[in-house]
Amino acid sequence: MIFLAPWMLLGSISAGVPIALHLLHRGQPKVRTWAAMDFLRKSLKDTSRRIKFRNLLLLAARVLICLLAALALARPTAAWLPSWSATEAVVVMDVSASMAARESGTTRMDLARREARTFLESLPTGSRARLIAVSDTIENESGISTAPARAAADLEAMTPSDRRGDIAAGLALAADHLRGSSLSSKALVIISDLQPSGWESGAGRIRQEIDRLPGGTALRVRRIGEPAGSNLQVLGAAPAAGFVLAGSRQLWHVRIKNGGVERATDVVVRLGYADAATRPDEAEATPLGNIAPGEERVAEVSLQADATPWRRVVARVTAASDRLDRDDAFYRVTRVRPRLNTLVVGAVAPRDKAVNLGIYWKQAIEAINPAIGATNFKVLLQTPEAASNADLDTIDMVVLAGLPTDGGGAAWESLVGRLEPWVRRGGVVLAVPRASGVTKPSTWLAPSIAHGAAGTSHVDITSLAGSVLAPFALPPLDALGRVAIINPCTVEALQGGRVLARMNGGAGAITLSPLGDGTVSLIGLGSSPDEGDLVLHPLFVPLVQSIVSESVGRGESGRHSPWHWNGEMPSTDLVYSGPQGLTLPARATPNGFEPEGLPRAAGFWTLAPRGSTPAEAPDFAHNLDAVEGTGWSPLPSARIDEILGRSSALDSSNAPMRAGGPEALGWILLVLLMVLLGEGALAWWSGRPA
Repeated sequence: MIFLAPWMLLGSISAGVPIALHLLHRGQPKVRTWAAMDFLRKSLKDTSRRIKFRNLLLLAARVLICLLAALALARPTAAWLPSWSATEAVVVMDVSASMAARESGTTRMDLARREARTFLESLPTGSRARLIAVSDTIENESGISTAPARAAADLEAMTPSDRRGDIAAGLALAADHLRGSSLSSKALVIISDLQPSGWESGAGRIRQEIDRLPGGTALRVRRIGEPAGSNLQVLGAAPAAGFVLAGSRQLWHVRIKNGGVERATDVVVRLGYADAATRPDEAEATPLGNIAPGEERVAEVSLQADATPWRRVVARVTAASDRLDRDDAFYRVTRVRPRLNTLVVGAVAPRDKAVNLGIYWKQAIEAINPAIGATNFKVLLQTPEAASNADLDTIDMVVLAGLPTDGGGAAWESLVGRLEPWVRRGGVVLAVPRASGVTKPSTWLAPSIAHGAAGTSHVDITSLAGSVLAPFALPPLDALGRVAIINPCTVEALQGGRVLARMNGGAGAITLSPLGDGTVSLIGLGSSPDEGDLVLHPLFVPLVQSIVSESVGRGESGRHSPWHWNGEMPSTDLVYSGPQGLTLPARATPNGFEPEGLPRAAGFWTLAPRGSTPAEAPDFAHNLDAVEGTGWSPLPSARIDEILGRSSALDSSNAPMRAGGPEALGWILLVLLMVLLGEGALAWWSGRPA
């Protein structure tokens, strides 16, 4: 119970007035002996007992009247009492992905609908109700109040989305709605499974919106679901080499995690293509046994690739004890390359003119061949002079190993100049500069490359967080931070690019930048043993593989949300079509076409003119947010009270949730009236002869 005017409780002091009057009128009579009175003593003794009892009842009634009057003036709220008058009610329904979890033969969403329906049907006559379905955004567009019966009927249209939760988004809309209501009685009900992902991330905003509620609003939070169970998730699926070549069976890595609180048993991972020719039971399967709570595993699954330019790939996980299947799949649109021809251009070693510095990079590229012996994977090593006349139309990736920072002469500058238009058409360049000379070349790469600080440097491991190189910040790959780099080069990203790693001094060490339809990666960690230990370190090959996979796979990044499409397509009446028959209008932006709004369902979405399908439709993969479902245990009551700033707001009872009055004033006044009538009857009774 919360008091809207707690200072009025000081009026309860008035309860001492009738007590004081009662005590003051209790005089002690003088005893006088009178023989005739002896016969009346027995009768008077019995009569005085009845008079004292009546006076005590009268005193208790008058004290209770004072206390009830003070309590009424303090305006307490009591949501557990039946509503006294017509109520403006808002029900915020959590429809995040975790609400699809199974609970004893039903789902959390079904339980939430049942609770909301019971509440709506118990509202008094004349009440209005509004439903707000919220995941990480508002899922229903209706912004008006309706009769409670109509709102109860609309509950059936609410289904869980495939997105994470953010309850603050719904509370902001609820506060605005209640503040604009003309009804004096107001109630806000939140029905959620209290996943930490939907509450902790927006705890500050939740408190702000609760503080904006009108005074006297009855607030109740109903918890749905039990914490026990396992929840397997597919966090990602990617080819081990970072790219897929046609005609070969390649290894894929599928990341699995148990976000629940119980062990997952009989876990099986499947990987296959999502098309009409491949059934789910034909997908490649890998058993993983049991997975402990919080444990993450990487399953290795091989997959055969044909010559289709783009393929829909789906990774799935199953387990006997899994309670939430919303996040059991990961969707990916993967480009199948007919070839990957790499040209490694190396400078001549300063100490041995017969040694090409590109040999180390050639060996590293060859080591990441996804299919040993494949004829469509080739690595060529040439000098700048030979490469300046190379046919770039037959090359997919160029590695500039030991590119001199002073330009390196006519052959180098001629080759770099030819590469810019080639990259814009979709080529990939990995430039590994080498400190030399003091003059700057006149090429398009020159502004992004400079000499590093003299001496030995190391990679700052903390700078890897949030990038594709993040695994190198964890053991055993964190040894990258101890690799000595002698006289490194500093590199900066091109416009629109990003820095993947930095040196201890803060200068860029590895950058990745888009250029037209292609990609440019700059790596300032040395190209030979004279420039550091990296090229001879066991981490060299996995580091090169990570950079190559990110550079070569950039063409696929546009096929994950947020989406864009730069292809030729009419700009009028475009629509994204997704699973479950859902659609999203498309809009033109400087980066291409993007959807208006966010999709509710995970899966494959296709951009096409409304009512038609182009010959080669651009597909986009949208996946469930991996955060939803990892904190399978709901937040405890104490934490909910702390976030809301109100105690006892969480309703954990098993009884059906019924409407409650925002204020208990009506009920207090009713009790006060009854006590007043009782006090009058007692006063009349006390005045009668005993």
